Formats: sequence, C-alpha cells, structure tokens
Amino acid sequence: MTCEFILVRHGETESNAAGLLHGRTDVPLSDRGLRQAILVAERLAAEDGIAALYVSPLARARATADPISRRLSLLPTAEPDLAEIDFGAVEGLPAADFAARYPNLYARLQNPSGYGDAFPRGESILAFHERVHRSLRVLASEHQGERIVIVAHGGVIASGVAQVVGEGPVAWSRYMVRNCSVTRISWDGAQAELHCLDDVSHLAVVVGPAR
Repeated sequence: MTCEFILVRHGETESNAAGLLHGRTDVPLSDRGLRQAILVAERLAAEDGIAALYVSPLARARATADPISRRLSLLPTAEPDLAEIDFGAVEGLPAADFAARYPNLYARLQNPSGYGDAFPRGESILAFHERVHRSLRVLASEHQGERIVIVAHGGVIASGVAQVVGEGPVAWSRYMVRNCSVTRISWDGAQAELHCLDDVSHLAVVVGPAR
C-alpha cells in the first residue's frame, strides 16, 4: 500500500531572499513567508483524509506548520531527519563567498564524487541524502494507505523526491522547489508516482513573484 506525501517547503525567510546558505541556522519567516504559510494552510484545509503532519524541527518550518496545524486540527510531529543540510562554517554565506573562501571544497562538491566531503564543522551531502531517504522510508512504512503532510526545506524535498522516484541523490538539483510550494508523491517503498512538483498556484495573491 502506498503512502501519499504532501511535501510543503517552508515560507520565505530574509535569507532566502538574499540568497544566503542557511541550513541549520534558525532564521524566522519574513512577513511574506508568514503570508505564504497562511495561504498554503488554506489550500490544505480543502484536502480530505490527511492523517498526520510532520515537520522539520527548525523554526522556519515549525512557523509554516503552525497555521497548517490549526486548519487541519493535527498536532505537528517534529522529525529531526527532516532538517535542512548543516552547512557548518559556511552557514550564512552567499554561494559566491563560499566558493571564494573554500575553493577546493567548492570545486569537489560540483561533482558527486565529492558528496562524501563534509562542510567545515558541518555535514556531508552524502550523509544528508541518506538521512532524508531513511526518514521518508520510515514514514511511508508507518502510514501505508494514508496521506500525510511534511513541512520541510528545499534541499530535503529535492533530495527526497529524487531518491523516491529512483533517480538517486545526484539528480536532486532537478527537483528544487519554491517557498511554500506543494509537491505530491505516492510511494510504497519501491515504486513511486510524482503527482505534482513545486505547485505555487495557491500563492497567486501574494504580491510579487514566488521565489
């Protein structure tokens, strides 16, 4: 029996708007992000049969999950493995500054053969992919035949979708999504069906383009 994941990326933060690398740093939602969270909650309120709500433990994901929790009357369950990748000493830097300060590491990470190299005082891309896949596999097993909402991060959703559809973590850049987008995928632990990716139609009333 399949589990249907409704994957929601957290609302926008000032770091997102500035293009900064913030993984484990607890940054709040911007005013725009708070509005996005309310809109995605309203969309999900029209869904039937949602059995559970899971959330990354980071503040921006929890703040996005709050209005969803209220509209669905579901208490969010924090899942540590759904946290964004830990950039370590690179946290808070623009990508260009990361490349300038750590040119050798930056160059290695452009190739999947370097995914085992950890960010300074942080996490490796390989370890990140492994924990995301582990978390989704456990949730799929626990919620067979059910529909659940997961509020997480851009990297987590991209990694999870790439691995569940069988392309592997190397393909994760193909599945990057925007803030407060909705992505749907059904998975039985072996076969998967991607129903929609990066749907932001519910955010049309937010002033300006969705990022």
